[in-house]
Amino acid sequence: MYVIITNLSSMRPGAQEFIYRSDLGDIRGTHTSDAPVTYLLTMLAKQGNAADIRVIAVTAKIAETAFPTFSEMLHCSSENLGIPCPEIRKVSISHLATTVREIVTLIPKDSHVYIDTTGGFRDSSYLLMAVVRILEYSGIRLEKAVYSRYEQDYKGIEDVTANYRLFDLISASNSFTEFGNSRDLFAFFKERGCPEVQRVLAAMNAFSETVAMCRTSGLEEILEELNQSLLALDTMQTDDENEILFQSISGVIRQKFGISADGSTKAEYPAVINWCLEHQFIQQAVTIYTEKIATHLFRLGILSTDDTNAQGLEEHMNNFDLYYRLFYEGFMAMPVSYATGQTPFGRFIRSIKEDEEAKAVLARSSSAAQAIQKMPSLRSKIGKAEEQGINRLLYVKQAIFGKGEIRRPPEAIAKNLQKSPELLAVLPQFAGNNPVKLINQIITNEKLHIILQGEYENPVHVYDNHHINTIEYLKDALKEQTHFQLHTSIPEMQTIMRDYLYVKNFLRNSFNHASDGNCRTAEEIQYFREHGYPTKEIADLEEVVAVMRLAVAHCEETKLK
Repeated sequence: MYVIITNLSSMRPGAQEFIYRSDLGDIRGTHTSDAPVTYLLTMLAKQGNAADIRVIAVTAKIAETAFPTFSEMLHCSSENLGIPCPEIRKVSISHLATTVREIVTLIPKDSHVYIDTTGGFRDSSYLLMAVVRILEYSGIRLEKAVYSRYEQDYKGIEDVTANYRLFDLISASNSFTEFGNSRDLFAFFKERGCPEVQRVLAAMNAFSETVAMCRTSGLEEILEELNQSLLALDTMQTDDENEILFQSISGVIRQKFGISADGSTKAEYPAVINWCLEHQFIQQAVTIYTEKIATHLFRLGILSTDDTNAQGLEEHMNNFDLYYRLFYEGFMAMPVSYATGQTPFGRFIRSIKEDEEAKAVLARSSSAAQAIQKMPSLRSKIGKAEEQGINRLLYVKQAIFGKGEIRRPPEAIAKNLQKSPELLAVLPQFAGNNPVKLINQIITNEKLHIILQGEYENPVHVYDNHHINTIEYLKDALKEQTHFQLHTSIPEMQTIMRDYLYVKNFLRNSFNHASDGNCRTAEEIQYFREHGYPTKEIADLEEVVAVMRLAVAHCEETKLK
């Protein structure tokens, strides 16, 4: 069906017939709606679509008398065109919403809709716009809108469809900024749009698909292209109204993604994550944060690493990029000897693994007190429990080595250690021919750490989760390695690491294992609860968004030093 909608104006006494110019030739009309409606009938007749036409005449109370005259005009025009007279439906104006609903119910699905925007009262344009928008939601597009211009020296029928199409462009742009949907923009510019516009659309489409599919591979290149194409669009010269409007709208798009007009700031991962959170793409936000926030940390200069470390990881690349592996599998997994040994002595002995001076001092000492006297810097690492284990180590050293650091015969060693059968069961396997080699071998033997420690009260809490140990004892971990350099304060980095571990272990795992309630350990639940994170098995949406926003803010607000 072909539907024409028009607003009738009140009758003007003594109205004269005028000729209106149009692309279909001259069109005659006396009252406001006569010429534009006749034009649309003429167009449909020329297209061969005149067999099934319905005309909806929207009439205000004051214009009721115009309806009979309008109906008569339709009969005359149809007769002149040699087509069947259209079906005429009158809709009396009441409240806007009621009137719109009545009009829409008169338009069958798959109809072709045309509107005359000339007649009616001042608010008639709002009524027509509401009808058009609602019809679009039903999949019915506006085919054409016309207006009859009446001036002293010119009278003509003008095509104003483009004015209504502008609202399509605004709506399509809103679909992208609010929902990441670029399909409507593609449809709008399908058969028009200069290369600059098409470049932006291609970047938008790539972004839409990447976010919708929760993919992060290639996201960096897509964001860079989105940055560059939007900036190019902003400086483009054009006379096309749609392109000019799209330029204006692109400013809003840039603002949403943190792109400045001069290009000094561009779309970065934090802005994209916040955009996802704002529009409730929670899983996408969590995925991008988990896999890409490390890139932001390294680029911002919060963390840095040496080339050897990066090359070593690059050789074993998997689905995750280099910065993710450097951060999660490297920095956050740094061994913490002092904090992660099973005993205080174990933590101490592992902490001096690379300290040749400390090992040499122990090799030359007969007690922990003497070692501290020779090397005062050891004092900060040696408490009562550590001292107990060190003294037992030195007792073993003296049982194995005599004067001049010469290894004793096996029978002499056995005799010296006969009161320590647990040591005799382990020590014969050690073939070190000097005390330093013996210490190096003991460093890597957890069982000996426990034996040499004996009974003790552990003043340091050691976690089963090694990432938590790295977070809590970050200062010690940084001292024991040379690959990573931290350029912010320890507390700020601990907050970022804690956020990251929570998002990865709690939020992301809960999305990936929605029906698995056992993916969180009791230790993790208690740890994160103590630090103020929500630990319910099913987190509230508002809580998740709040945690994610705060995690992103911590990355953005961290100060370099």
